[in-house]
Amino acid sequence: MFHKYFLVSLVALALDTLLLHGLVKWAGVQLLVAAPLSFLAGSVFVYVCSSGLVFGQAQRRWGSEFRLFVAAGVLGLLINEVVLWTLVQAGSSLLLAKLGAAGCSFLSNYFCRKRIMTAPMHGALDAAGQPLSQLYVGKQEVVETR
Repeated sequence: MFHKYFLVSLVALALDTLLLHGLVKWAGVQLLVAAPLSFLAGSVFVYVCSSGLVFGQAQRRWGSEFRLFVAAGVLGLLINEVVLWTLVQAGSSLLLAKLGAAGCSFLSNYFCRKRIMTAPMHGALDAAGQPLSQLYVGKQEVVETR
């Protein structure tokens, strides 16, 4: 599970970094405005991939789960912003600062999001409208809670 999340996160980091660089260097957008925009683009990519490929959840409650996923991402965003700003202010290049910020926020996001995506799906229904009461980790049923 960790290696899949890592690979998905690398692609999201590339998206985030390219967008950040383009917004700051080519479009002239302020760093602290561009950073959350690029981070959000990467986060949406990670959520879409995490819900199916990484954590293997086919039947999910998209609305409430996505809100929790974004809330966990806000913590990562705050870490990203603080580390990015601190490193740039200390004289680091934008790309090097982004790598440091990405490493710090990656670990925070992984552990929070893993907990969200593998939590019991209280109130979720299967395709036949029956309650789902199992806790799933990956694609294997782990705990029966009925």
